Amino acid sequence: MLPSDICDLGPTAMPGDERRSSPRASCHWAAIVRLNDGTSCDAVVVDASKGGMRVVCEAAVDRGDRVSVELRNIGNYACEVRWRAQGRFGVRFENSPGELSSFEADAIAECIVPDLPLALLD
Repeated sequence: MLPSDICDLGPTAMPGDERRSSPRASCHWAAIVRLNDGTSCDAVVVDASKGGMRVVCEAAVDRGDRVSVELRNIGNYACEVRWRAQGRFGVRFENSPGELSSFEADAIAECIVPDLPLALLD
């Protein structure tokens, strides 16, 4: 079990919370967000569920944009941007939760924390 300061399975209040079908787990996952125009941005995923993630990233995205989120040691995910606000945005996985591999589902459920560049956590 991970320390509570690394992985908090409590609720995370963000836009759309009242419609969530699965709980979010707080986490700090190193990620790379790739946009359709070919640009990419270093990012940190700060919470995740079987349906999507909240991403901290300076990428210029808009609601409805399709992006790819690569999580080191976990996988690469096609996502749709659902909301954005001041350097962060929420995405929904384009594949249904049932299509996640058992490792991916376990990573989200157990809040696996891969190695992170310390600068991303500041």
